[in-house]
This record gives sequence, C-alpha cells and structure tokens, in this order.
Amino acid sequence: MHNKFYVGCDLCNNWFHGDCVGISEEDSKKLNEFICGECKHARDTQELYCLCKQPYDESQFYICCDKCQDWFHGRCVGILQSEAEFIDEYICPNCTKSNAVNFANMKTLTPTEFENLKKLMKQIT
Repeated sequence: MHNKFYVGCDLCNNWFHGDCVGISEEDSKKLNEFICGECKHARDTQELYCLCKQPYDESQFYICCDKCQDWFHGRCVGILQSEAEFIDEYICPNCTKSNAVNFANMKTLTPTEFENLKKLMKQIT
C-alpha cells in the first residue's frame, strides 16, 4: 500500500502532496523549512498586499479573498486569526464594494431617503 505524503508550507500553513511539489518524504526530513511556490514568489518579488499596500510579511496573519484571490492582513480587515477557521468564504472589502447587492447597503443616502428612513424608524420604535 502506497502512503500519501504531505508537506506543509511554513508561511501559509497549506499542505501539499510531496509528489506535487517534488519532495520525497525522505528529503523532507532534511529540510529546515518548506515554503510553497506562491509564498516564495510573494516573498521574493515583494509584491504589495492588503488595503495598506505593504510587502509580504511572514510574521503577519493574512486571509485570502475567495473572489479576487488577494491577501489581506487580518488586522486591516477586522478578522482575528482565531476567527478565520470558522469563515467558509471570505469576500474582501474591495469585492464587497463592487458587489451590486452590497453596494446598495453602502451608498450615501440622499436627503429624501434619509428623511424617509427617519420616518420609518419612528414607525417601528
């Protein structure tokens, strides 16, 4: 029986089949760290991430947007690392703004809309 071997990235904590990343189980025992291709590219190119447009920092917690695939510091988008494991799908503020359904909730009210809202609030309180 052939056992599948996995190796974990020390930066993003994702797991990869050893065969897929070209590392045998025996070779992995000699490694001090494993950094996946995506994390290595981010670290090497100093791409800018998040709303704050900072280079990748492996000591920070990041969360990936499931829509645009960009990465965001948890602290910049108000998500604790301990909360992230309970989030099934994360949509970043940039994608949320461009979503027509959410945009309706974020637009500035006209004076007439504001007055109507105040009347409605008085009716229900």
